[in-house]
Amino acid sequence: MNTATPYLFVYGTLRSNFDIYAKQHISGCMELVGTAEVRGRMYDMGDYPAAVPVTGEEESTIRGEVFLLRDPDKVFAALDSYEGDAYGRSEVDVMLPDGRQEKAWIYWYRNSVEGKELIQYKDYVEYLKNKNSVY
Repeated sequence: MNTATPYLFVYGTLRSNFDIYAKQHISGCMELVGTAEVRGRMYDMGDYPAAVPVTGEEESTIRGEVFLLRDPDKVFAALDSYEGDAYGRSEVDVMLPDGRQEKAWIYWYRNSVEGKELIQYKDYVEYLKNKNSVY
């Protein structure tokens, strides 16, 4: 497993706002660096978001969090299993809160997003707050 990149960018239920079972035994292996953005689009899949990369000059970004991984092999063993076949892990350019640009891992959605609602907010947490206040 090539895990030389020590950063992970998360945009959905892996963010620090969510307490999910998949993160419980790896939380000590991840240190929150701060918020960041990557190029991509995000869709509402019901209980979770799906992010897809943008192509060409499309100016669409996703806001999430960057974690420094203390034990990448342990983290990715857990998250690869959690994300399953629907998501693929790849590297992406991310701007860290201190202004440095680094490579970070991200889980892109691999399946079709046809017919799913495009999340207009850059931030899934903000999207959920606004979505839930409507009902």
